Amino acid sequence: MFVGDSLGRGVSGMSLHCSNNRDALAGALEACLRVVFGLLQVGNETAGLWFPCLASVPAAGGISSASEKEVDRHGTSVQLGNGCCFLQIPLFYLGDCLMKKSLIALAALGAFAGAASAQSSVTLYGTLDVGVAKATGLDLTAHGVSGSSFHTPSRFGIKGTEDLGNGMSAIFDLQTGGFGMGDGKSGNAGGGLSFGREAYVGLSGGFGTVKAGLDASVATYGFAGINLNGISSSDAADSVGIQPVTWYSSSRRPGFVSYTTPNMAGLDVAIGYTLKGTMEDVLAAYDKASTQARVNYVAGPLTVAVVAETKRSATSRTAYAVGGKYDAGMVVATLGYVVSTSEAIGKGITGGVAGKFGAATAGVQLAKNSETEDTGVELFANYALSKRTTLYADFLSNKKDAADTTVKKLGVGVQHNF
Repeated sequence: MFVGDSLGRGVSGMSLHCSNNRDALAGALEACLRVVFGLLQVGNETAGLWFPCLASVPAAGGISSASEKEVDRHGTSVQLGNGCCFLQIPLFYLGDCLMKKSLIALAALGAFAGAASAQSSVTLYGTLDVGVAKATGLDLTAHGVSGSSFHTPSRFGIKGTEDLGNGMSAIFDLQTGGFGMGDGKSGNAGGGLSFGREAYVGLSGGFGTVKAGLDASVATYGFAGINLNGISSSDAADSVGIQPVTWYSSSRRPGFVSYTTPNMAGLDVAIGYTLKGTMEDVLAAYDKASTQARVNYVAGPLTVAVVAETKRSATSRTAYAVGGKYDAGMVVATLGYVVSTSEAIGKGITGGVAGKFGAATAGVQLAKNSETEDTGVELFANYALSKRTTLYADFLSNKKDAADTTVKKLGVGVQHNF
């Protein structure tokens, strides 16, 4: 092995002796090497690697052993002597070539990683609510006298999507059953972490969305948007039993399969099926399977919702509701009619109006159960410190006709969404 530069100094490289009786094919091989390495080089003409060439040396009129021939101005050269031929490839050129290849590889990797991140995503999200409250005629232990959530349960979740190609995606959502902000303990029975609000997988695409597992009820998806204060613990309709979001004492449906159509010019439809026996942990009597459906339509400032759910027990009935919301800009108004899950729970009318004043919103929501004669009056005010953080104050007056009592409660707090 020989190490040297074009002037014979020891630099870095190698050469192998070769005989001078090579054929024309060997010469063609040398020419190809010259062209390839000549195109890749960019610099230093002194230091380089010497590779053996297979071209033959002319018998007469050839280049002497002490001479060198410059093949091109970039530094690739051939040294002919003693019947041998060497092709010089400068080290600087090789380093440059390797660097170029590395940059290309990194660029390709970056493009691949970018494509991968665009195709799949996992998001941590949640709501943190801390409030304090005072009430008459009601034990507020679960609502915030210890600094727990008042307006809405604190919870967090993990959701994600994976691009499957051809416009279709796999989706999932896992959401905790709530936890106390006063002590950090789980709101689940027996404690411990569990995903008691959402735990489903599904497929979404041009055909719509299919989900299976534990999910919010069809009525929740359909009617929650009609409410002006986010279905708070001081909700007027819920206090008199005519809130579709809390039919069968829960906004969630375990053992649930649902299909939602794609949005068609503001119209979307959903249908869901809850398996038999899956809600017995809520109430033992809820042992029947049920079918749910909704229709939602949005046209400019107008939103309309129709929801229904078949009976889950021998004493229940098919529940349904129709409602609407009109957003005039500074003023928003709602109106709804609800037939709840049984005669004992009742039916009635609910509605409200809210005004927007910059970052502040204030409003009132009313509910009247025409079968139980219960009434609910809800006053609320919110101030948005940012898109994610809001100060709130909620007041509820709930008159129970049969017991001839009135429950009043007031709560104030802060809510942060992430």
